[in-house]
Amino acid sequence: MIEPFATDRLCLRPITLADVDEIVALDADPEVMRYINGGKPTPRDEAERIVARSVGHRWMACERDSDAPHGGADTPPKALVRWSISRSPTSKRRRCGRTR
Repeated sequence: MIEPFATDRLCLRPITLADVDEIVALDADPEVMRYINGGKPTPRDEAERIVARSVGHRWMACERDSDAPHGGADTPPKALVRWSISRSPTSKRRRCGRTR
């Protein structure tokens, strides 16, 4: 099981089945999905499967002050961290990326 943690701006908490709507909304944005699957939205039934598989090893990233969701991060084998972040309410560009 993963533990929640926070930075100055974000709070990362374990993903739950209640996060499906947030994942569907994030994945509906072509810029968020651009480098993940070429910009296609994730259908709700697939998002439900993804979230169900992600419980226990994936975080939801939320704005620390407002709890507004901004994306997710996971830790697959070999500690490769994949993350996708939505547009900040104050930003005009969305952020997506990958880091090791």
